[in-house]
Formats: sequence, C-alpha cells, structure tokens
Amino acid sequence: MTHIDARKALLAKVKAGKAVSAHDASRIWPNGYAHAVNASLGSLDAAEALHEAVLPDWDWDIFNRGGISQAMLDLDRGDDLKPIIKTGCCEAPSVAWLIAIVEAEIWQETAALSAASQGDAPAGGPFAGKGMT
Repeated sequence: MTHIDARKALLAKVKAGKAVSAHDASRIWPNGYAHAVNASLGSLDAAEALHEAVLPDWDWDIFNRGGISQAMLDLDRGDDLKPIIKTGCCEAPSVAWLIAIVEAEIWQETAALSAASQGDAPAGGPFAGKGMT
C-alpha cells in the first residue's frame, strides 16, 4: 500500500464517522499517530499538534456554519496557484481539521509525484480547477 493509498483509506474511515485506530494512524504518522487518534475523538489540541507537525507551512482556519464544522487550509507559495483545502463534515471541529490535514497531505504527495514524473514543479495539484484553488 502506498502512502497515498494509506491516507485515502484513513480518510474514508474518518469521513464515515469512525475513530482512527492507532494501527491505521501509525502507518501514516509513526511519531504522531496519537494526535490523529485523539483528533478523531474530538481533541482540537491534538488536531493542531498534528497540523503543526506535518503541515507547518500551511495556514489554517476552523469555523462552524449552521452546526457543521469546517476547516480550511492553504499553502501560500507566492503565486496564484496556491492549493486550498476545504472540508465541512460534522459537529466536531477536530474531525473536520483531521480530514483537511489528510486531504492536504494527499495533495502534496500527488503534486510531488506529478512533478517528479514531469521533471518540473506542480501547478496547482489535483484540486486545480475544481473549486479548491
């Protein structure tokens, strides 16, 4: 299983409302799995700690609209093609944040693989032109 596949499997579980297991999280974040587990159980502190550990250059905003928690992450690269990850899922803001973290990591890895195969820098990644940039 690739890193992207592991993240997509974890993402599907979290979106289905399931708590993250230590086993699943340790496959992605060997040193930060406890933060992912606790974020899936409602800890904002854990979600923030995971974010700072794995996406230190990404800005974040967590908010609630009509009882739905939402997270928005963006990476300001100094150009107009910065990726923006938006989620809205549930009552727990930490879960919305966890989903956004995983989606941002999938974007980063996909963009890196694309750049490596093309021999250049990513231009917006997989979410370009889909309301995410």
